[in-house]
Amino acid sequence: MIKKFIIKNIAEISFVFLAIFFSSWLMFSTFSYRDGSMLVASKAWSDFASHIPLIRSFSLGSNFPPEYPIFPGSPIRYHFLFYLVVGFLEKFGLRVDIALNILSAVSFFLLLYIIFKLSKLLFKKYFIAFLAVVLFLFNGSLSFLYFFKAHPLSFPGTFYDILNNQIFPAFAPYDKSLISGGFWNLNVFTNQRHFALPLAIFLSIIYFLIKAEKINKKISLKLTILFGILIGIFSFLHGAVFVMSISILACIFLLFPKQRISIAIILLVAFFVSLPRTLFLWSVESANIFKINPGYLAAN
Repeated sequence: MIKKFIIKNIAEISFVFLAIFFSSWLMFSTFSYRDGSMLVASKAWSDFASHIPLIRSFSLGSNFPPEYPIFPGSPIRYHFLFYLVVGFLEKFGLRVDIALNILSAVSFFLLLYIIFKLSKLLFKKYFIAFLAVVLFLFNGSLSFLYFFKAHPLSFPGTFYDILNNQIFPAFAPYDKSLISGGFWNLNVFTNQRHFALPLAIFLSIIYFLIKAEKINKKISLKLTILFGILIGIFSFLHGAVFVMSISILACIFLLFPKQRISIAIILLVAFFVSLPRTLFLWSVESANIFKINPGYLAAN
């Protein structure tokens, strides 16, 4: 029975092992601990300069209610929940790099896996599922134009140029290029370790909604409430993903008529779970919480 299961699902099993290996390598290679010193990858130091103090404020201190450790006395506006969990793990005895990297690797693996499963659900082909993950892992911008401008095509030179590359070909507005290529790389996930988990959870919710719509069934009330609680927690885990999730679910509400009641319940529960966080942000912000900023980084 086990042999038949393995043979039948060999593609997915192979992907799971590859994804676990890659996720672990990615996280442990960008942050480690040696001889009493923390080793942080060159492209990750900026985020870690604020995240490590935040973790240590929970593991070595008693930062509750949470405040910015580098701005004492100021109420924290940052989504801190992921680093609170890491801090507790260190407090309970895990070394800081192991605590952070394990949570990060599991989160990134779950994100890769749900991308794989969602693609398989939509297109029914393992090839498409593998391709979706590969395209996700690579830079989706036009920064490759700057790379090949600096490294003209040659064989096998181009292959070695790609393997040995250690800089962003385009990193606007911090260089003379016109593309913000640095924000399309995996460094987004190695730097912001709290980013992958809410994305993975939200795509899982989308997966269940699509699957239920396809088989003409409604999601159970217990699962619906659970989804609402999880999305509400996003306000503490990653504010941008929380706003994105609410917006996408509002669109799906219009597209999936059979799931409208479930989606309405999800949004309602998420609203009440996130309400304390929203009211807190509103009370400490002098300006509006949400701002429209066309052009993203163009103004800078």
